[in-house]
Amino acid sequence: MEFALHKDIEVIKKTLLAATLLAATGAAHAGFVEYDWETAGDGQVTLDTTSGNLWLDLDVTANMSINEVKELVANDARYAGWRLPTLTELYQLASNMFVTIDPETQYRGTTRHTSGNAAHYLMGQADGGAYTYGIYEKNGGTYLFGSGPNGLYLNYAWDSSGLDWNRSLEGVYLVSTDYNISVDSTQINNDMNVSDVSAPLGFAATGLLLGFAGMRRRNA
Repeated sequence: MEFALHKDIEVIKKTLLAATLLAATGAAHAGFVEYDWETAGDGQVTLDTTSGNLWLDLDVTANMSINEVKELVANDARYAGWRLPTLTELYQLASNMFVTIDPETQYRGTTRHTSGNAAHYLMGQADGGAYTYGIYEKNGGTYLFGSGPNGLYLNYAWDSSGLDWNRSLEGVYLVSTDYNISVDSTQINNDMNVSDVSAPLGFAATGLLLGFAGMRRRNA
C-alpha cells in the first residue's frame, strides 16, 4: 500500500507540473524555466517552453565579441551543441518574453515592454543585477537585445559593420535544441512533454488524481 501511495504522489507531482506549465503558457511572459548547464545548481540555461529552444545565460559569454564566440562554438568542446541563433529565433525569443515584436522596428528604451524583464532576467544580469544585455548578429553587424530599468532594446546597433565589438555588460546569445548539453536533460524532456498536454485536460487530471490520492489515503 505504501508503494502504491508513493506512485500516486509521483503522478500527482508530474500532473501539477503540467498544470503549472500550461497556466504559464497562457500568461504573456511565462513559459521560461531555468535549469543547470554543467553542474547542479549553476542555473546557466533557460528553456523557452513555447519554442522549445534552450538558451545559454549571457554571463557565460560576457565581454566576448560575436567573432570570439563563433570561434569557441567551432573549436571548444565545452560549447559543443550551442550555436548563434537565427534572426527568426532571436525575434521569437523577444516576442515570447515581451510582446509581439516587429522585426523591422528598432526598440530603444521602450518602457512599455518592461513587464517582460522577469523572464529575461533568467538569462543573467549585469551591472549589479539591473540589466540583461546580449548581442546577436544581424546583416554582418553586432546588435543589442537587452532589457532593464531603461526599457527594451532590440535591433539597436552597437557596431553595424562588424562582429568584433564587446563589452563587459553584454554576452552573446547562444541557442540549442539539444537538451543533452544540460545536466538536467531528463527533467527538461519531461517538462517539455507535459507542457504539450491541453490545459483543460491537465487541470481536470490534477483534480481527479488529487481526489484519487485522497481516497487511497483514507482507505489505507
